Amino acid sequence: MLLDLLRGKPRVGRVVVLSILTSLTEGVGLLVLIPILAALDQRESAVRRIVDRIGLPDAQAILLVLALGVAIVVTRALISRASILEQRTLEYHVVDDLRRRLFAAVGRAEWRWLSAQRTADHVAVMSTQLGRLGVGLFAATQLLALVISILTHLAVIVLISWQTALVAMGGGLLVGLLLMGRRAQVARLGREIGPVAQDVHRIAQEGMSGVRLNRLLHRQEHAQAELDATVDRFRALQIHHAANLGRISAFGQIVTALFGVALVGFGHVLMGLPIAKLLPLLYAIVRLGPMIGRVQDSWSTWLHAVPAAETVLELIDRLDAAAEPDAVPGAPRFVLGEALRLDGISLSHPGRRRAVLDGVSLTIPARTTTAIVGPSGAGKSTLADLLMGMIEPDHGTISIDGIAITGAERLRWRRSVGYVEQQSALLNGTIRDNLLAVAPDATEAEMDDALAAASAGFVAALPAGLETQVGDNGVRLSGGERQRLALARALLTRPELLILDEATSALDPGNQAVIADAIAALHGRVTIVTISHGGFMLDRADRIVRIEAGRLSDGAAPPAA
Repeated sequence: MLLDLLRGKPRVGRVVVLSILTSLTEGVGLLVLIPILAALDQRESAVRRIVDRIGLPDAQAILLVLALGVAIVVTRALISRASILEQRTLEYHVVDDLRRRLFAAVGRAEWRWLSAQRTADHVAVMSTQLGRLGVGLFAATQLLALVISILTHLAVIVLISWQTALVAMGGGLLVGLLLMGRRAQVARLGREIGPVAQDVHRIAQEGMSGVRLNRLLHRQEHAQAELDATVDRFRALQIHHAANLGRISAFGQIVTALFGVALVGFGHVLMGLPIAKLLPLLYAIVRLGPMIGRVQDSWSTWLHAVPAAETVLELIDRLDAAAEPDAVPGAPRFVLGEALRLDGISLSHPGRRRAVLDGVSLTIPARTTTAIVGPSGAGKSTLADLLMGMIEPDHGTISIDGIAITGAERLRWRRSVGYVEQQSALLNGTIRDNLLAVAPDATEAEMDDALAAASAGFVAALPAGLETQVGDNGVRLSGGERQRLALARALLTRPELLILDEATSALDPGNQAVIADAIAALHGRVTIVTISHGGFMLDRADRIVRIEAGRLSDGAAPPAA
């Protein structure tokens, strides 16, 4: 798992090199300490002979060697700082790469598959699970640095006394075996925490976005109780996990301390090591204790993050498997010259016995207005999704001027479609931001023309005009103003097909009439399909098509005005 995440990342090599350099500088510092102590303890030492040759007084010679030791410490500190920075950068690089992959995979997924998923779960993976993974990755890179440092210290111990090193390695292996059960428990808790953390995020997100509905349905207390229970379960698992980490750390430190004392006694009593070697040996062994403890902590933290990594990668794989075909780069937009045709279209949703659409055939001539009416659940919105290329049918074909809209052609056709739904979503920004979101290169004149075509002259009357803030999802605008702005946004893309999916059903009669008049003014310039139960739009249609239980009835001309 870790190798899969780090494969191909150039910073891995830098982390390894810097970790090695950090460990080597500390190891060299320990080895330099031996001759210093020997010089103080034995007059006829190797250092004494070197000092005599270069002719330095004892004090200056010792100061020179101490200065060398300080230089080594400073060098190690600088390299260690660079190493930690590289570890953090590597962590951010991996997490950001996964975040981009996940976001892109969601954007590529077939809408038919994606709409059947729970959006809050995807958001939770994007935030909670990737956060856990980031913590685990940093722990894993620290683990790598710690292992290198431990190996360096063991090498120092071997140089001082290989017999002591063998005993130290045997003791470390014994401690690892004793803690194996605890590590397995940490891994199990990590797998249990992941789904619960995701539930906390999902319930919180749904509760925050549905505050108004919860109040109207008098279920705020139920939502609060659900969140409280999930949070309590989440925290209980976290505390259990922390307790296990604490036990592992404490056990490791105690055993290592006792083992260190025993090793020093072994080296001094049985091996007869002099003070010049005994003190650096003691320091190396004492340093190994916390390192081994941190190895245990880092390994446990990584095990805790493994389920999060599995969840992220599994979701990306699922999204990739449900991906739309790739669009052809540079392919031109479709131009609807003759007609949009549906031939024998059928579509079913999993778990439903009745087909949503069953044998639907329909011809929509270019630059005409067609009204599709029918009761709720008849299949009107699914038909709209098919017309705009959001989904593909199970059977049958959709064609534009004889060209089948399938595969990459479906994505190309979608660029030529404008869409306004019943509750149009607006960005929390200015009116200009909302218009430029679909046409970043639009000029001031083009935006004014789109607003005029959508009967959105109210924008010019606003004190800030295009710079007016619309609020969260357009809350600072009235319902009619929001829909007219959404219509202007759709028209700014110069669509070949404009689909209005219940676009006026939530408005008062006055606003319905205004938008219906704006649509009527577009007649003959763009192909229009309105989806509705009835109302003002029917009077402006060239043809009315009724859908019931997934089947179309014969088209009819609208009633005479």
